[in-house]
Amino acid sequence: GAQTLPPPGPSQVITPPHSDTPSTESSPAKPSIKQAFASSDTAAWHAIAEQDLREAITSGTLQQQGFAVDAIGLARVAKAAPLLYRALKGSPYVRVKATHALGELALPDSAPKVREALAESGDKIKVELAAVLYRLGDKDARAILLRATEDPGMQITAAVAMAEAGDAAGRAILAD
Repeated sequence: GAQTLPPPGPSQVITPPHSDTPSTESSPAKPSIKQAFASSDTAAWHAIAEQDLREAITSGTLQQQGFAVDAIGLARVAKAAPLLYRALKGSPYVRVKATHALGELALPDSAPKVREALAESGDKIKVELAAVLYRLGDKDARAILLRATEDPGMQITAAVAMAEAGDAAGRAILAD
């Protein structure tokens, strides 16, 4: 039968039970990050955060995926790069966010992963991904950016990326 639950309080989150997991009164509640943090259990709250972010990226809604990638990007933690690599397989919206977060981390291992995402992307986001790749030192991305400087809708993104990477052609376009 249907259960009637009280409305969630400020520190309470209600999640629907998983269909493959029988709901029993004796199963312990999943510990929260707040509880682990309060008990100074750094390893536990790191593990909970990673699990929650992984779940949001792989099975969450587009909004949850975006929030998870944004959170990782704001944290700027290199250990979270594998979660961003997973997000590169997501929707174009999430792929762009993950690429920008990886660009901020500036990890050498990121370039091949972003290059792979670029190859699987449509024209609308290729320039965004190529811009990050170029900043990461991938000179092959320059051709995509150079072509994009001819498109009024993508010119600024391409020129800024080129200029930030020290490319005189990007600076010249911005000077015009």
